[in-house]
Amino acid sequence: MAAPHAPSPVRFATFAALVALLLVAPGARAQYMYLDSNGDGAHTAADVLPPTGTTTVDVWLSSDHNRDGSAAVCFTGSQPFTISSYEFALRATDGHVAFSDFVNHATLPTTLFAGGSTTEFYAAQFGIIAMPAGLYRLASISVAVTFGTPSLQVVTDAPTLDHVAPGPPETAFGSQCGGAGFDNTIILGRDWFDVDGLVPGPPSTGGAPGLDPVTDMTVDVGDVAAQALRATDPDGDPIAFALESGPAFADVTTEDAGRGIAVGTLHAVPHADDTGLHSATVAASDGALSARG
Repeated sequence: MAAPHAPSPVRFATFAALVALLLVAPGARAQYMYLDSNGDGAHTAADVLPPTGTTTVDVWLSSDHNRDGSAAVCFTGSQPFTISSYEFALRATDGHVAFSDFVNHATLPTTLFAGGSTTEFYAAQFGIIAMPAGLYRLASISVAVTFGTPSLQVVTDAPTLDHVAPGPPETAFGSQCGGAGFDNTIILGRDWFDVDGLVPGPPSTGGAPGLDPVTDMTVDVGDVAAQALRATDPDGDPIAFALESGPAFADVTTEDAGRGIAVGTLHAVPHADDTGLHSATVAASDGALSARG
């Protein structure tokens, strides 16, 4: 009787490699989340975290495309990358920040959590009706640097908030695609990896605000007059207007402190005993330095 043939080592090696590939294949192949600080809806070199003032940071998610624009792939089937919930964790490194004013922009109405520490922020949002796959501005947060020169990044988790968040704070979104865990959750660091954050902005120049010229006003007794005020700050700081000196019938208000460009109003409401010539001094201050006019 002829001896049985030994198994082919070539076929065995090929089979083993195929099994290994099937075991490690993820449930999705990347998506892309990025931070936008200049309001143009994209991530570029202009998106930085300024060292002074308060910056509105928008959080964007492309649920069905990677950073390079290629289409994301759901390995658990042909299910689309809809978004039925989202959560994200942010971390400041090399400094501290103050997080405030979280605003949800997605059509997912229920906020499960939104809060931060001096270095981390976490938000979780849930909806009943899923949003179609695509690119979305999920939320915005106000961020102000309080110490150091921090960068701000999208990260997998926010451990400093473990004790206050309703669940493990992570970056993920709920989707019809099953994901690597077959849990319909597409998780940063497990299913996808493409993120872009904010680097520190250029250092403050320490410059004083500039106040546009304040012109003379002629007002009839009993009338109400108003003059628009405008000021700029080279550091992008918010600016407050004030009446440093002047008659009792005049006042100044700050309409919008802005982030480098501010507007206000000078009001005058003279009475019968206020006839004559009066002088007034208007100041525009960034909290440290002032301009006067």
